[in-house]
Parts: sequence; structure tokens; C-alpha cells
Amino acid sequence: MIRLAFVQYYSEMLGKESTATEAVEEVIIAVGLILTDSEGIQLREHVTDEEIKNALWSIPGNKSPGPDGFTSQFFKDAWTVCGKDFTKAVRDFFIPGKILNQLNTTNLTLIPKKLNPSSGIEFRPIACCNVTYKVIAKVICGKLKTALSSLVDQRQAAFLEGRDILHGCIMC
Repeated sequence: MIRLAFVQYYSEMLGKESTATEAVEEVIIAVGLILTDSEGIQLREHVTDEEIKNALWSIPGNKSPGPDGFTSQFFKDAWTVCGKDFTKAVRDFFIPGKILNQLNTTNLTLIPKKLNPSSGIEFRPIACCNVTYKVIAKVICGKLKTALSSLVDQRQAAFLEGRDILHGCIMC
């Protein structure tokens, strides 16, 4: 009974088939912000071992493990043994742009928002991803971080380093 309630709740929320999207108009692309040649080259540069290690070390060691049962602390503690293999696994994603199914799995944990929850909406879903997947995402974010200020208009104040959502209020 409980399983069916969750399946129904998440099927209604996430299981809808997507509708066809409209093509982006060329005029919009032509007037939009674009990367400079040097920024484009920087985004396509090979991922370095240092970028991978820095991304791993930026993940707190006490976070929940992914489906493989390993935390980031495990990889940090065993770096001398598994560091080369871990680095290769992350780098291998960036060459063909594909990821092993085993690394692209997530455990969904449902945390009750209140005592004695009675419906799916009363649970907070937490996605527990593999550490390798998290590191890949962090490396991508690190690369994109350098280009975002060129792609996001100056009037968009939130979510970019050096900008504050309150700036818009002050300007008004």
C-alpha cells in the first residue's frame, strides 16, 4: 500500500511525458550573449588530475554514500591506492561524454517532513549519488563557472559570484 502511494505520487509529479518543444529562433541566438573564442577553448580543455582531486576534496566526507556504498571520505583515505583509477574513471567521462550505468545510479531516500506522514508530499526526497558522479558534476560546474559571467546578462543578479539578488532591489 505504501509503495503504491509513492509510485503514484512520483508518477504524477515526474512521470508525465514531455511535449514537443519549439525550436529556438535564430534571431534570439544572434542577439544573445556568446562565449569568446578563448572561453570556448577553456571549456573544452582536458580535465586535469588536479581539478578532479580538488573536486573530490571539496565534497564533505560525512555525506551519505551512493548506491555503491562509498563516501567521499573513503576515496580520500584510500587515495594512494585508488587515486589513479578514480581519476581515470572521471577523465574517461569527458573523452567520449558517456558514463557507465553503474556510476549514473542514484538512491532516492525519502525523509519524513513531519511525524507520522500520510502522503508522498510529506516526505523530502534526497538523492544519494555515487561520488564519481558528484565529482564529474563538480568539475563541469567549475569549468562553467568561468564562463557564466559572459553568458548571463548583468541585469541577472542572483546566483553568480560577485552579484547579489539585493542589487536589483537597490537599483529599483
